[in-house]
Amino acid sequence: MNVLPVITRELRDQARQPFTYSLRVLGLVAMLGAAGAFVVEHGLTPGSGGRMFAFLHGTLLLSIWVLVPMSVADCLSLERREGTLGLLLLTPLRPWDIVLAKAAAHVLRAFTLWLVVLPVMALAFLHGGVGWREALLSTSINFSSLCAAVGAGVLASSYSKQWLRALSLAAILSGVAFGLVAICKLLTLVLMMFQFMPKQSAFPSPDIFLGSAWMYITDWESMWGQLFSRSGVQAGYLRALIFAEVVSSLLAFSFSLGMLWLAARNVRRRWREAPPSARVQQMEKVFCEPVIGVAFLRGWMRRKLARNPIGWLEQRRWSGRLVTWAWFAIIVSVQTAVLTDRNFLWYGGGAQAVMAWMLAGSMAASAAGSFRRERETGVLELLLVSPLTTGQIIGGRLRGLWGQFLPSIVLLLGIWVYLETLPRPRTGDFLSIWFFLVTFAVVPVIGLYFSVRCKNFISAFLFTLAFVFVVPMGFIMLVRFLAWLSSTSNSFFDGGNDLATQIWFFQLALGGFLLRRLHHKLATRSFPLDRIGA
Repeated sequence: MNVLPVITRELRDQARQPFTYSLRVLGLVAMLGAAGAFVVEHGLTPGSGGRMFAFLHGTLLLSIWVLVPMSVADCLSLERREGTLGLLLLTPLRPWDIVLAKAAAHVLRAFTLWLVVLPVMALAFLHGGVGWREALLSTSINFSSLCAAVGAGVLASSYSKQWLRALSLAAILSGVAFGLVAICKLLTLVLMMFQFMPKQSAFPSPDIFLGSAWMYITDWESMWGQLFSRSGVQAGYLRALIFAEVVSSLLAFSFSLGMLWLAARNVRRRWREAPPSARVQQMEKVFCEPVIGVAFLRGWMRRKLARNPIGWLEQRRWSGRLVTWAWFAIIVSVQTAVLTDRNFLWYGGGAQAVMAWMLAGSMAASAAGSFRRERETGVLELLLVSPLTTGQIIGGRLRGLWGQFLPSIVLLLGIWVYLETLPRPRTGDFLSIWFFLVTFAVVPVIGLYFSVRCKNFISAFLFTLAFVFVVPMGFIMLVRFLAWLSSTSNSFFDGGNDLATQIWFFQLALGGFLLRRLHHKLATRSFPLDRIGA
């Protein structure tokens, strides 16, 4: 088979990349952090393994759907940028062979990440409450998610030559694939239940069905335990459950093969480098060129160029400005939707916290990829020999990143502060607002450091997320655990407000330290060169 040498080539290439090993370490650290967070929140009691297993399963599932599409999104785009895709097609290889080899190599790399975290998930079995049925369900769902996530990443990479567009498309396709996998899982289960238990004639409504799909695939509120408790009462329930998982896994695998087939078709059509078609140019002109307030926009960009040329580099394109106002529109839409619920004020700040975490992740992605384009084109070296000082370059880029997300931050936190002033059962959550305000200030600093420190965008992004929350949380937990061992109190499991205060204080200290390291790296030119063809 022609595909086997290509798989060997891809595996050797992945083995030479430090990110392959960093990914396993980050995955293990994330799972250990999740286990530690569960212990702090719920403690260790006999029979708590079921809840711990559900928490770890959700963390692993989230890691698969976030890390795998991001790591796969540049597999074909990189070949096109380096000009090696055409050379591969000059051989007896077909586009399907290339796509299949890429997918197989990344599936094997993701599978090693899965194997690394298995010992952490085994901790749940030691505390009881978990059996082979939960392990079978978790394996089936993670396998389906892994196949669909790889397929979404490869398909996104086949559409675009630029890594940023491929990464954005991979995020969109992976979200769609996640929804389809969840619905397929639960729909197959419901149909099997109707087959084995015909007395259940009522089919759930669409809103209840979608919520149940999310709860089923993530084991929310120990849903699996409730299913298995019923399996001991009704005959055929467990058999229907296992058969449904096998069928849904085969459907998910077939769905991933369909995405790979579309990717191979795109490779066959797009491997020749050609200018954008007239239709694409017309669409960019219609949807991307400003129409209203053109004179104001030009004047505003000229003033930004005069005041902060480094920040101007971040927003000179329509894609950079789109991030600013897209997040503003998303926050307005979500807040308008949730405020229409009459019971919203009873829920607390859950919706605001979710939006804040998503906004912090978007800031981390923008900051981690900030200097990548400059490294590829050589602009970063030109900036360092320009009359601008190193401090001006860093300060200009930080002001550009803060200014890019400032409207969304002001809107989100402003609404949150206003809601906290209203009379409702859960009030006084100003500490969380202050925590996210500090996080928004520190994320660009840490992201800029790792954008210079790391050669790969994925590693820079993951290290940014780790040093924003996981490292401060882990350090503080270690200090509190050592203090708890030296005392007779149970203070290690208490003091949530003090913990949040300690986390943002450590974030500020860590941000200041990495800011000095960033200045030193740029001043001494000690950053990896990432220019194509270098």
